[in-house]
Amino acid sequence: MPRDRKRLHEPSSIPSDRRFSRSGDAVNLRIEWPRRVNGDTQAAMVIRNDGQGILRIIVAGNLTPGSPTQQTSEIVLVRR
Repeated sequence: MPRDRKRLHEPSSIPSDRRFSRSGDAVNLRIEWPRRVNGDTQAAMVIRNDGQGILRIIVAGNLTPGSPTQQTSEIVLVRR
């Protein structure tokens, strides 16, 4: 690794506070780390099953440290 780059922490090596909740057809997951992991201390995921063959996973976080939380990825699985 180049010397001028900061070493990124692996999330699995840092204890975290995890919160789960359910709202209708969605499960919400929120994770908070006590120190920065890849530049941030929080992340969120929503897993939604609409009951009609569509499973949607949405991940949100900060793309740059200190920036507002925004959607970073969305995965949609559709039963055929």
